[in-house]
Amino acid sequence: MLKFLEWPEIGSGAERVCYRNPHYPSRCIKVSKKSKSKQTRRELNYYDYLSKRDVSYSHIPNFYNKVDEGDYLGLEVEFVCNPDGSCAPDLHKFLKRPLSNKDVTAIQAALSELKHYLIINNIVPCDLVLSNFLVLNQPEGLKVMMVDGLGAAELFPFANYIPFFGKKKIERKWQKFMVKRINPTIEEYLNVGN
Repeated sequence: MLKFLEWPEIGSGAERVCYRNPHYPSRCIKVSKKSKSKQTRRELNYYDYLSKRDVSYSHIPNFYNKVDEGDYLGLEVEFVCNPDGSCAPDLHKFLKRPLSNKDVTAIQAALSELKHYLIINNIVPCDLVLSNFLVLNQPEGLKVMMVDGLGAAELFPFANYIPFFGKKKIERKWQKFMVKRINPTIEEYLNVGN
């Protein structure tokens, strides 16, 4: 059928395109050509594993279905947005806007909460890049959701299955992410603000 190719495109990357479902606006699909679906296959396997562990989806999108149509393979997942239905900016866009002291404190707390969630649930990230995170503006404050880049990419991803190794991998990747991506932006803001 491939009707999803006519749906509104809401994002794209090197391998996949994401379309919002007009019939179920709280859902979207991420699809790739089967010939270039390494990331999609890894993420499908990882979501299958997470569902068997009955993890909380509080900081990652809910997974609904596998999409396997024609030359396309993908995932039907929750469309992550603000409570009012508006699009949430990715972390790159959020950090590029003018930030108040309150914003800096809130984003640091939201990122800390996300890291804690990943460790507690042993959800190992593959890619910690700014575009893989959305910043939601909720009544109780900011919340960061990881919407892409889930699951270790190694041939034998022990970190996915053994929490001891998972925590070490999350801690290592998170430290690098903060030092290279987050802290320089926040420090730049603080230097401009003084």
